[in-house]
Amino acid sequence: MKTRWLIVFALALPSTACGQQPSRADLVADQFLADNRQPLPTDPKLVKDRLFLDDCSGKRIRASDIKVSDSQDAVTAKVHKAMQECIDQLYGPKKP
Repeated sequence: MKTRWLIVFALALPSTACGQQPSRADLVADQFLADNRQPLPTDPKLVKDRLFLDDCSGKRIRASDIKVSDSQDAVTAKVHKAMQECIDQLYGPKKP
């Protein structure tokens, strides 16, 4: 998985090519969704929850402030934050 993140980071670096480049957040979201593709559960409720979490997390990652200058740890923290916000939205916030 570390290699995939490195590829994403390399692709997110500014390019000298013409045209609009995807943002780093878009690239990270695409990689997140690609990494998360696996067989869906057989329980319809779990399938619904899983699809919601994938969609919600992808959207929140795209909307995040991930920058090219962010370290891998910073990007990972932002991805985890987006995922936790979606989990909280679906199941309610964690109880202390």
